[in-house]
Amino acid sequence: MKRIIKIFRILFILFSVIFLIAYFSLINAWKYDFTENELQTYFSEIKKSENLPDLFYKYYDLDNDNSLETKTGEYLFKSIFASETSRRPLSFWLARQMYIPKMKNRTFINRIRIELSLAMKIEKETSQKEQFNYTLSTVDFVNNQIGVKNASKFYFGKEIAELNENEIASLIIMIRNPALYNPKRRPEKLKAEVEKLLKK
Repeated sequence: MKRIIKIFRILFILFSVIFLIAYFSLINAWKYDFTENELQTYFSEIKKSENLPDLFYKYYDLDNDNSLETKTGEYLFKSIFASETSRRPLSFWLARQMYIPKMKNRTFINRIRIELSLAMKIEKETSQKEQFNYTLSTVDFVNNQIGVKNASKFYFGKEIAELNENEIASLIIMIRNPALYNPKRRPEKLKAEVEKLLKK
């Protein structure tokens, strides 16, 4: 019995050491392709983005399985060990956008490692709301409308602060696929999805 306990202790220590090595390797993988200064410049841009009305956060969360509350570690755990699936956190999208120009020089496995590492670094340095604000300032809403401010003026003739619930929900739905839910071309399709979102 003592021998079995001893073996389990050794295995536990080995597993812990391997896990720690793998974890620290992952969180520092971004260093292969980026410098700290490069990332800090990017984080500054994210933090400078203006806050949006609270309803934007509410309806985005409703439409995306509370992804503003989900971080990379939780997402990975649910994806691997839980039966439920959740939307990727915004940090994944931001990491991908930042890494696209450099990823061609890496193998698929290394690309995944570095993207995960970047996502974790983004979450460490910026809040979920800051990530959301920045994302919406860069989304292409088609018709040459980059960012939610321009989209608000173009599609509704209003400033962001003047939008009503229906209009905010419309812009949130458009994030899914701006061409498919374009209010100028497919107003009925957009309206149907907005109604579903407002009922949640």
